[in-house]
Amino acid sequence: MPTVDTWSKELGGGTLTFTTEAVGNPVVAYRHEAKFERGDSAYSTSRQSTELLTRAEVEVRFADFISEIRHGQ
Repeated sequence: MPTVDTWSKELGGGTLTFTTEAVGNPVVAYRHEAKFERGDSAYSTSRQSTELLTRAEVEVRFADFISEIRHGQ
């Protein structure tokens, strides 16, 4: 896996971008960020893990954030 992995999805009329970044050399942790942008507004939150997660696992970690976006439409 590269040091940083970024992917995006369309959601609720905006763009939700996920970023996973390895921390340390050697890697000791991973920082995950979800950022939602719609129009002039942007919201973000982050999580950490000690093991490498798949993209699907990262998205599950942000289920509460995604739910807030969906219900805030």
